Amino acid sequence: MQLAVRLAAAEAGVWACDTVYGTVSDPEGYTREAQAARRLGFIGKSCVHPTQVPLANAGFRPTDAEIAAALRVVAAARGAETTASGAFLVDGRMIDIPFITHAEAILGAARRLGLDP
Repeated sequence: MQLAVRLAAAEAGVWACDTVYGTVSDPEGYTREAQAARRLGFIGKSCVHPTQVPLANAGFRPTDAEIAAALRVVAAARGAETTASGAFLVDGRMIDIPFITHAEAILGAARRLGLDP
């Protein structure tokens, strides 16, 4: 079901947020679900108790490595614009519009969190 929601959200061009984890006394379970949701591409997870907020923030915060990679992608994309390249390589990976969009989203999240990418 989670994957279907995530794919439908992507098709509609909107971000998806994962549902609640009702067992407030199980922070490890919340964290496991948040990690699984993040791997599927969700941008966050609902909280039903204040103790879950830091878990959600930690689970969906861009890592330093993700921020650094996103900076390299966006910088390379700027360079590719001058040569009218539709796709290019960064760190041995093929990069095109969806990867650029994802990198820009990571940098936007980092800025909103005050991480100064």
